[in-house]
Amino acid sequence: LFKCPYSFFPSQIVTMLIPVTSRTRVKRSGISPLHLAAERNNDYILEELVEAGYDVNFTLSPERSRLYEDRRSSVLYFAVMNNNIFATELLLQAGANPNVDLLNPLLISIRHGCLKTMKLLLDHGANIDAYICSHPTTFPATIMFSMKYLPLLKFLMDLGCDANSCFKCQYGNGHTGSLWRIVGLMNYPQYQLFSPSFSLHLNAHERNKLALVVASLVQKRAILNPFKIRLFQVKN
Repeated sequence: LFKCPYSFFPSQIVTMLIPVTSRTRVKRSGISPLHLAAERNNDYILEELVEAGYDVNFTLSPERSRLYEDRRSSVLYFAVMNNNIFATELLLQAGANPNVDLLNPLLISIRHGCLKTMKLLLDHGANIDAYICSHPTTFPATIMFSMKYLPLLKFLMDLGCDANSCFKCQYGNGHTGSLWRIVGLMNYPQYQLFSPSFSLHLNAHERNKLALVVASLVQKRAILNPFKIRLFQVKN
């Protein structure tokens, strides 16, 4: 059964193998045939396995998860990573939990720029304020990942993403807030720090672009220090 997703076996063979495959041995293996089917974009086998009652929330064992750089563990993560909308919808409708992995699948869908996958995940309970544990920030990682895609950013804001956290700084008003640093790093990675002098390095076009990104966050959710807003105003 584990070989079927690799070789695209006929559905009849898969149907015959499912009832004679030990579920206990599958659990002991640390990986489910669902993972392999999702990884290989083998939709018909994935559908057969789901209908046969295989656990859509089965996670990779720690040993197998470490084989992947992103430490993925859920079947849903594989489907989203492949940008497979059919498989993603199938798994979510079967009860897949979208908040299991260290790196939330919602962040992957944002990176792909796939609005349909994002909507599917959010409709089934994905955390819109997802964070990355290895890169702690005071604001959701969903904002960081969508910073270069303003329509996606607006979509998240409209759904209630926590934009207020972007303008909080544990160092107080005398230090640049977390949003200002991340906007700079995402759009202009050549600058390692983001400070009031950062805007001096930008030309008029770049400063206007940066102002649009900030404005999209400010519009509904956040309150800015007027001094910081003036940093992005370009004189005619």
